[in-house]
Amino acid sequence: YYAKDREPNWEMISASTLGKEVCEVVQARAQEGAVEIRQDFDPAAGEFEADGKAVRALLVNLLENALDACRVDKKKSTHQILVGIKGDPESVEFQVCDDGNGMDQETREKAFSLFFSSKGTEGTGLGLFISNKIAQAHGDCILLRQVKQTAGPCTQDVWGTQSFVREVLWGIPKPS
Repeated sequence: YYAKDREPNWEMISASTLGKEVCEVVQARAQEGAVEIRQDFDPAAGEFEADGKAVRALLVNLLENALDACRVDKKKSTHQILVGIKGDPESVEFQVCDDGNGMDQETREKAFSLFFSSKGTEGTGLGLFISNKIAQAHGDCILLRQVKQTAGPCTQDVWGTQSFVREVLWGIPKPS
């Protein structure tokens, strides 16, 4: 969809409206997989300028990856994904956090390589590659790191005006 380089189509976007829209896109699939999607949207996030279609595609991809991480984690029968939005007049952050299976070091190192997939034949190896290109087109980037906490794995994705960060954490953070 966005594999070709192209100029972003800039528009003002409501952060909370976008958050609700991307949650709705994956809600049916989440229910089928016994995954609860929680929303924690900061009203101060307001609006931001971005290519709406591109950012929607990026966030849906991250939510679908979170759902996949939950689907393959057979250690528990139910899972949670937290979609959070934080912001102020200068920046906005989107967070997608799951308690699925996480990523090992090798997967994190190769995650943005074209055609790399940790999903075997179920993955195309395009999702994070394209998501990273979208972030770069907005002057941002995607970084991966792992932080161990006490509960199960948690993937957190953050979109900001200066950075787009994907972290693999252990445990679902409590809404702040």
